[in-house]
Amino acid sequence: MKKILSVTLCVALVLSVLGTAAFAAEDGFKAFIATDIHYSELDSVPGSDDDFYAVHSTLGLQTALSPQIFDEFLSAAAASDVDYVFLTGDLTDKSDWQTAVHLSEKLSAFAEATGKQVFVINGNHDTVNSGEASKSQVDVATFKGVYAKFGYSQALAVDENTCSYTAELKNGYRLIAIDSCLRPGDGSGELSAELLSWIDAQVKQAKSDGVKLVALMHHGLMEHFKLQATVAPQYVIHNSEEVCAKFSEWGIKFVFTGHFHANDVAIYRGKTNVYDVETTSLSCYPCAYRSVDFSGKEVVIETKNITSIATDALPEGYTEAQTAAIESDFTGYTYGCTAHGVKNLASSYISADRIISLMKLDPESDEASAIRELVPAMIADLDLPLYGEEGSVEAIAAGMGYELSESDFATTWDVIAYLAAAHFAGDEDYGSDSAVIQLLFECVLAVFGNNSQALSSTVKDSLTGGFFRALGSDKLADIMTYSNIMSKIRIVSPFEALTDSLVDYALSGITVDAEPADNNVTLPGYDNTADDGVFMRFIHKFLDFFRMILNYLKKLFGAV
Repeated sequence: MKKILSVTLCVALVLSVLGTAAFAAEDGFKAFIATDIHYSELDSVPGSDDDFYAVHSTLGLQTALSPQIFDEFLSAAAASDVDYVFLTGDLTDKSDWQTAVHLSEKLSAFAEATGKQVFVINGNHDTVNSGEASKSQVDVATFKGVYAKFGYSQALAVDENTCSYTAELKNGYRLIAIDSCLRPGDGSGELSAELLSWIDAQVKQAKSDGVKLVALMHHGLMEHFKLQATVAPQYVIHNSEEVCAKFSEWGIKFVFTGHFHANDVAIYRGKTNVYDVETTSLSCYPCAYRSVDFSGKEVVIETKNITSIATDALPEGYTEAQTAAIESDFTGYTYGCTAHGVKNLASSYISADRIISLMKLDPESDEASAIRELVPAMIADLDLPLYGEEGSVEAIAAGMGYELSESDFATTWDVIAYLAAAHFAGDEDYGSDSAVIQLLFECVLAVFGNNSQALSSTVKDSLTGGFFRALGSDKLADIMTYSNIMSKIRIVSPFEALTDSLVDYALSGITVDAEPADNNVTLPGYDNTADDGVFMRFIHKFLDFFRMILNYLKKLFGAV
């Protein structure tokens, strides 16, 4: 009898241990993540008689509606079962002290009502990054004070020189919030040697304590499309490769970022895989936030959208038509604002002087003069109607000997805005053989051809060299290798092969999403290292290259 009882107790004990272990493996934490709220309290908005969507800023940022949008987010968080709310920078639209105080008060009310802890980190809009802050502005010390309840009063360690800190989370996880702002700076990001040393110390402490680090940071840790660091360097930390390698070595597997206003998940493969989970602006189309569920073996990420807001307290200046549009189709309204904003941003972003600087051209050279004439003319032509017998892109294409594809778009800007919005929303899938990309190529070819005929071959050759200098040697090597293979597959001129290569390379990650998925995805957690390793990094780089070749072959044989 005693033997039976002993066996029974042993079995019960084993089952109890196994049950506890199984429960612990599933036990982690849940959080909502939002970024780039650009919270702003406006009494009125500018009039918009000239354009239905013109009241909003670059990229259609809904600063005037940010309080209402943020209220909807907090309501969703309050109704959820999440443990935490993480806010990854650009909490306010400007480094204004009074606005920061009001947002802090709103967060305090939420935390007190729900019992959910909020953790924040600053973005480039939250603190003064150049010069001294005035009494009405927020600097590093002020940020820590205004948002003391949301990370700093709970902190295990706080970096003296930045807004970085660590704080304990549930069930063996620890938050490390990293201030990525470059000071002095222009909105760019970088992790200094001193900050990396501080992070190193926190990594060692976390390992000693047996906890896993989850990171928050405003700027992108790594590129989310192949040319991002070249064409938009302020959105990726300047020392990305170095920091990615360190994070991989340290075992910081998940970094939640923002800044670029897009949903995208990028991966760095090394000793430990590092995932940069970038989230779009809460106050910009498609007004999204993340739900993340951590457990031992996996991390489940879902994307949720704000689809409606209250309109009973909008700032003055909205017309009845605008208010009706916001009420009936909020997502459609924010898309229209973004489409309008993309045009404004691109027109300023691809300025002649910026291109001259990227190409490292002599500002007084013939090439620079050609760019100053070519770029404004091309931008103007993007406003031409796509279709029509005269004065249209279709007419230009006909004069060049080809037909423009049919579509419902009105201008080339509409095509560009459509693709930009798809990238912001995530899980974009418009390859170079898709109808919308083919149309874009046709439009750009017509616009370029219409304005470049007067350029001499010498100037064209020099501009090509400048373009390669802007790309940099590493990216150019990838493109040239692919281009050489393409020219051997098909009897074409090196220029034609190079053009195809550049197009496919430039599209990678912008109009065609790369693995893993951007919006709803399950990733291997900290206790799952099956896909880690430098070898897998090489394999995936080879597969990316192979996919480019397959894409070219598909275009080639599809046209035969």
